[in-house]
Amino acid sequence: MSGSDDSDPVDIRYDNGNQRLEVTWSDDRETVYGYEFLRWNCRCAACIGEGGYKGMLAEITELRPEQFRAITAMELVGSYGIRPTWSDGHNTGIYMFDRLRTLSDPDYSAR
Repeated sequence: MSGSDDSDPVDIRYDNGNQRLEVTWSDDRETVYGYEFLRWNCRCAACIGEGGYKGMLAEITELRPEQFRAITAMELVGSYGIRPTWSDGHNTGIYMFDRLRTLSDPDYSAR
């Protein structure tokens, strides 16, 4: 991470007690995302589909609590994203930093 790009995070924290991911960016902006919001915004093939097949998110109208209850691990993917492991074992979604920067969880205001 270069520190000069606004989409570079300088601190990433996951808070299982409040079920939220908090990111501080290189321009001092902070964004907060609820876990349920993040799971709905997972863009992996299992969630949104691929090759003409619908993903899991297209087939449901609500998530089960165990799908977003907690993040059990967080892995840095290169210098461009993070891969959380969720309490149900799901870990194929990569949240790219530039996409996270543009996502806005309506339940949380940017600080």
